[in-house]
Amino acid sequence: MKKVTLLVAAVVLSAFLWSCGSSDSNDKKTKKETIEKKETYDLNTKEGMLLRLSDHYKVTVPSQLSFIEIEKKSGNHKIILKAENITEEELAKLEEWYKNECQRLENDGYIKTVIQDNSKMMGMVFNDFSYRKKTENSTATDWSWNTISVYSVYDIDKKVYELRIKLLE
Repeated sequence: MKKVTLLVAAVVLSAFLWSCGSSDSNDKKTKKETIEKKETYDLNTKEGMLLRLSDHYKVTVPSQLSFIEIEKKSGNHKIILKAENITEEELAKLEEWYKNECQRLENDGYIKTVIQDNSKMMGMVFNDFSYRKKTENSTATDWSWNTISVYSVYDIDKKVYELRIKLLE
């Protein structure tokens, strides 16, 4: 009788462990599918990065900014854009665009972290905000985040505006 009880307990324990294992593999499958979706955007190119910004974050970059480069570090991608010899009117439009994009990200449920807000140092004006939002694949024990960092610097003397947008996915 003791052996039967142990056998039943072992079967129940095995079934429990097997069901937990299959749940974990479903989570991994979902994460794998998400990664595959992200890979449809070639974030190493200007076109792929701008498409990802537009499709996922609804960020459109002002036309007066020229593409400089894409930087990739530790799985993060950063697009760098610049406008030179800008007028006060163009600067006002860029600042308004920046403010509106940041507000829209907040309205879309992203949590804002202020790193620099119109900080003035050495003849430059810096803005740096980071936004994060849980992904649809987040669970109670594994939070996955979409994070976008929007950084601008304006060199007052040279009249150069630079924008850096980094995706941490």
